[in-house]
Amino acid sequence: MSTQTTLLDHAETLARTRGYDAFSFADLARHAKIAKPSVHHHFPTKGSLAIALVTRYAARVAAELDDIAGTAPTPRACLERFVALYRDTGQNGRALCLCVAFGTSRDSFDEDVLEALAAYQSGVLAWLRAAFAAHGWSQAEAEGCLALCEGAQVLARTARDIALYDAATGPFLKRLAETEE
Repeated sequence: MSTQTTLLDHAETLARTRGYDAFSFADLARHAKIAKPSVHHHFPTKGSLAIALVTRYAARVAAELDDIAGTAPTPRACLERFVALYRDTGQNGRALCLCVAFGTSRDSFDEDVLEALAAYQSGVLAWLRAAFAAHGWSQAEAEGCLALCEGAQVLARTARDIALYDAATGPFLKRLAETEE
């Protein structure tokens, strides 16, 4: 594994479990067993690191959403798998989706990082809107689903209890099941 990948992997873990403002290049250097100035060779600023993290994360999530869209047998299954994806990224209440974690630190970012976050969110919303349209539901419901999943992650993370995610998303999943009966 390259040093840059090691740095990105550890930065993502720290951002998702501790928050963007709760780690430094010194933490990354220690983990990668390199000198702190060497981190700056890969990422001149913490903002450039944030953009690299969001770009990589967005590509990974887009691939997962493409897989869901291509393999889910029904619109209902597609939406159920989306809710499960956000549940899984919460790591049993120990972490947040990277972009949820970054959203809570928005005042720490330069405009280019905020633009990358907005592009990620726009991509997820576009995918959700299409999935909801296939189910005959509105765009507002798609936006509500994203807010529900992100908020449920925050609840589960705060309490370190994934059962809170399940309790929050359960009524939506029940309603989804009832619409196909």
